Amino acid sequence: MPQSLAELITRLDHIAAYDGPWVQLRDALPRLRDQIGELRDREDALEDVLVIALVGGSGVGKSTLLNALAGDTLARASEFRPCTTQPMVYAPPGAGAAFEGWERVTGSALEHLVIIDTPDSDTIVREHRARVVDVLRQCDLIFVCGSREKYLDEATWSLLRPLQGERALVCIETKAQGDNVIRDHWQQRIREQGFEVTDYFQVAAIKSLDRKLAGQAPGPEELDFPKLEEFLRKELSVERIRRIKRSNATGLLTKTVQSLTSRIAETMPRLDALDKTLEDAEGRIAKEALAVVERRLFTEPHLWAFALGRELSLRAKGIVGTCYRLIEAARSLPARISGWSPWRAVGGGGKQAAALLTEKDLFQDDLNIASDEIGHLYDAHHSEIALAFAKAGFDPPEHSGGADALRDAVNARVAELLRGPARDAVQRQARRLSNWGVALLADALPTAFIAYAGYNIVIRYFREEALQDNFLWHTAAVLVLLVGLELFVFSLLARSAAWSARRSALRALRVALAGTAVAFQEEKKAISEVRDLAQQIQEIEAAIQ
Repeated sequence: MPQSLAELITRLDHIAAYDGPWVQLRDALPRLRDQIGELRDREDALEDVLVIALVGGSGVGKSTLLNALAGDTLARASEFRPCTTQPMVYAPPGAGAAFEGWERVTGSALEHLVIIDTPDSDTIVREHRARVVDVLRQCDLIFVCGSREKYLDEATWSLLRPLQGERALVCIETKAQGDNVIRDHWQQRIREQGFEVTDYFQVAAIKSLDRKLAGQAPGPEELDFPKLEEFLRKELSVERIRRIKRSNATGLLTKTVQSLTSRIAETMPRLDALDKTLEDAEGRIAKEALAVVERRLFTEPHLWAFALGRELSLRAKGIVGTCYRLIEAARSLPARISGWSPWRAVGGGGKQAAALLTEKDLFQDDLNIASDEIGHLYDAHHSEIALAFAKAGFDPPEHSGGADALRDAVNARVAELLRGPARDAVQRQARRLSNWGVALLADALPTAFIAYAGYNIVIRYFREEALQDNFLWHTAAVLVLLVGLELFVFSLLARSAAWSARRSALRALRVALAGTAVAFQEEKKAISEVRDLAQQIQEIEAAIQ
């Protein structure tokens, strides 16, 4: 593997620390932590002795085989009833200390091997089966013992199946008669169960034990027993033992990762569906929030007329401009007297909006536009998201912070819009209406009339003609009408400009609120965390292969 076993175990530790809302993974964490603990034990034991477990049903000759290998009667044996109730550990001097509570015999000449005789796997005594499971968990290699009468018992397979891919098997036909009656069938069935059969030995364990007890030389009636001893003494070298141990650890790691991968494969489509649900919900929230803000701010034409009027009153020039400034000053006088704050004339959030559109530095508090309505929007969509998460196998997200985040984001973006693009649009329209070209054009008619009236007065003066009594009054009346007409036209232009600025700001608002994807940040974080875990698991899987 490109990465060491320790590195991969460390990465699994990070996955096992997950405490998010993904229920399916959380349910698997206790098993995952047990597997990580076993992996660490196997990593630490890579240089230790090889532990071999003798497993099989009652009467197949496990204890007899151990006695034959030891050359002594260490374990009680019977062909008719179970005799082994406790695992018996046959170990070389200095080894086997880790198997506390089990019967232990020290003196094996097999320096790198520990052989454990287990209780019968088909026992009905629950404690005996639990001890077999405990031995299988700690062993490195399994010697499956069988006879032609008993080699496919389901009780044994039920104990071995959890170790598929984690252990290799050696088949030992303990009461062989020199034929292949069960050999091929037995090996085929073992492979069908997902195990690797490394070797197959046919032995007559009772004859080998009798021969050793009598001090005689091996005979042909023992079949493969000498080969089995040769296998234990020489073929199971230190290097091969290390490969077996590492293969077992890799097998356990592979199964662990495959179990996680299968959970991810089931969850990924659900995550995609959740992403789509969140995206749709945020899109709807953005549209509904836009409708709320538009209803509160953009359906008040006097707000934009007020803002534009204020800007024009600061920039207007000429006769008409000066009159317009006086009218604007008079119109805002009550508000100025009541608090010297023009935006107070506009109700609710419009007060703040007017301030931001006119004097952006005057208003320092946070903008507050329809917070209650936006909170209700969040509540309605949060229920939908919670249901979608529950259906996807996640704990429903907590109702905390999302509504406040949405309100803050909407208000912040509206305030930014009013301070920036909207105010710029108002000022731009004000500059257009207050430039010298517009001022001269607006003043052209009143100026021409004043010039004409002045000309008549001067001419009659030099002609020594008396002015009519009502001449000045008529002249003043006409001038007022002309200026009034110009102010009316100018006001219409101002209204049109305010409407144009409002429309420009509304377009900018749509763009700003379209990106208000802050309502479900915790939910997105949970999904992102699961995707990160999936990526890590896939990387571990790739490192194993």
